[in-house]
Amino acid sequence: MIQKIDYLIIGQGIAGSCMAWQLEQKQQSFVILDAPQPAAASRVAAGLFNPITGRNFVLTWLAEKIFPYAENFYPKIENQSRAKFFYPTPMFRPFVSVKNQNDWELRAEVLDQFAKKEIQNPYPQLIDAPLGGLHIQHCGYLDTLAFLEATRRFFQDKGQYQEILFDEQALQIQDECIIYKSWKAKRIIFCRGVEDATSKYWNFLPFHPAKGELLSIVPNQAFEPILNRSCWIFPHADNTYKVGATYDHQNLNTIPTVAARANIERRLQDFFKPSYQVVAQQAGIRPATKDRRPFIGQHHIHKPLFICNGFGAKAVSLAPYLTDCLLTYCQNQKSIPEEVDVKRFQ
Repeated sequence: MIQKIDYLIIGQGIAGSCMAWQLEQKQQSFVILDAPQPAAASRVAAGLFNPITGRNFVLTWLAEKIFPYAENFYPKIENQSRAKFFYPTPMFRPFVSVKNQNDWELRAEVLDQFAKKEIQNPYPQLIDAPLGGLHIQHCGYLDTLAFLEATRRFFQDKGQYQEILFDEQALQIQDECIIYKSWKAKRIIFCRGVEDATSKYWNFLPFHPAKGELLSIVPNQAFEPILNRSCWIFPHADNTYKVGATYDHQNLNTIPTVAARANIERRLQDFFKPSYQVVAQQAGIRPATKDRRPFIGQHHIHKPLFICNGFGAKAVSLAPYLTDCLLTYCQNQKSIPEEVDVKRFQ
């Protein structure tokens, strides 16, 4: 028997999960199909979000929109799912040189809503910061594993989640809908991370996957803020501290490496004073893109097909807002931001 629904979501990573919650809030009918992989990027990601990045204090694209949106979005889902996974946490970023200080002064007026200058080091027991640094707001982390599990449980209990491997060859595409096994949907949304790079429908998109590794450590001194200099470190809900990360576009596997651990530890020891013990190391493949912008939108030939992918390391901050943009587009109410619309490659 065929079940008629509005949407079929393929993949339940951060993007697919955010899409499901958006559809739930918009009272649309849908089913999620997913075959969880233990090393999937969304499951091993640190989940860090931060509005100011780079050596030269670059404001994250769409920061004025995406961070307030995410700060409203995730707590609502916590309430609905009765789970805890969203942790707003301030970040301290020390200045590493006088030039670094001057770079901030040149951009302070633009970035003032997200960061305040600290003349003195507020954490002398943790780090050396003789030039002071920045206290950055609107940052923190999402416990991605807890978020994914809470999402799965919620929609599984409602009969809207199926743990099965998607078979692209079984997809039947018609003018106004798709049929896949026992479902007939008006639209299908691909949210499979790097798997979509090999899809016959989306392989024209310039994915640029990146392997990322991070460490879980236990330091001999507890602390609360996120610290970020040559790498970041922050206390996690699992009672460890996450440290990372690496970017590798060549060795696209999920095997943790000795070289990556050494790289992360060297950067950590450049500024972090307490001793620590490494208790875990993880690796995943981020679905990054050549132009560093996600892939959002409708297939140029098969109109019922959509994609929501390519978030790289920024899914936590970008996915809530951009899934809303995609669904608003589907309802013929608004265009997709041109910077992320897949039409730029069609």
